Amino acid sequence: PLSSTIGTFISIAAQFLSCIALLKGLFPISSLLASLLAGLSIIGFIAAGGLRSFSTLGGAKIILLYFVLLSCFVMAILSGGSFGYVASRLFFDPWFDPFGRGFVPEIGYLASMIVGVFTTQIYIQSLAAAKDAGTARKGAFASAILMPPMGLLGAWVGLTVRAKGIEMRPDEVLSWFIMDSFPPFLGGIIWGGILITVIGCASGLILGVSTNIVKNLVPVKFMRAHGEKEVMIHRLFIGIIVAAAALAGITGAGSMILEWSYLSMGLRGSGTFLPFAAAVIRPGSLSPKWALAASVAGLSGTVVWGLSSLPGDPLFPGLAISALCVVIGTRHKKVYI
Repeated sequence: PLSSTIGTFISIAAQFLSCIALLKGLFPISSLLASLLAGLSIIGFIAAGGLRSFSTLGGAKIILLYFVLLSCFVMAILSGGSFGYVASRLFFDPWFDPFGRGFVPEIGYLASMIVGVFTTQIYIQSLAAAKDAGTARKGAFASAILMPPMGLLGAWVGLTVRAKGIEMRPDEVLSWFIMDSFPPFLGGIIWGGILITVIGCASGLILGVSTNIVKNLVPVKFMRAHGEKEVMIHRLFIGIIVAAAALAGITGAGSMILEWSYLSMGLRGSGTFLPFAAAVIRPGSLSPKWALAASVAGLSGTVVWGLSSLPGDPLFPGLAISALCVVIGTRHKKVYI
């Protein structure tokens, strides 16, 4: 629960960075004011519907994002950003090279995404909540088909802007492109749709983290003694999470949002992935104590390696330490029923 909470919180901070970038891309306001507006919007979204609003947004989000990205892609092509033009203006390295930032960093990002997806509560819960295994498989396959094109469409818009010689921070590109390429009314609708999507995603993550804290991290005795105030405790943690994420957004404004996402995924997966995989593949092979040890060791190894500025991606040492604990634990297993 701890690694999941920390990792998801970083993902919430990334959503705040997106909100700040969108708001500053349209209005001449400071990062502080943009973060405050984002926080108030998220609290309002949660108060208006909570998980019901988030679940309703889920299906519409895919349609909306595809509409936005396809519209931007078409406008990029029509404004001269054809494949031939972009390829002729940008070098293969680093713009089209999958390992443009180096083999080790890119493999680290890929590994972070893989272990993060496997251990993120909202992804696992969507499969567990399916009415049967067939529906879960279809949903997972649909996600695998629908997600990659969205990234490619967004990347092409960024490459088109770069090919035209326009240099700006990555978090500013989408807002600038929408306002520069579309009529004001249509551009405003597209921009607003993206903002609502980001706010909805942040709200869902915040609700998940607050629930995780109350159910798994707050001592059971404390919750039993204050059971009648559980809703108030939830609200208190929601407020704390929003305030902390808003502060992180202000501090990290202008940084690469994807870096935050990869960090979030890596922290979630470094301690949880291998114990989770052992539980799924060989149920009962790892005792609760060794599963906890593997989780704590993996997360600690990743954090310590990163803070020590040692070479390589911190995720891999964390996974190695976690794997060692899993191997030792499976060799000293007891039967748990």
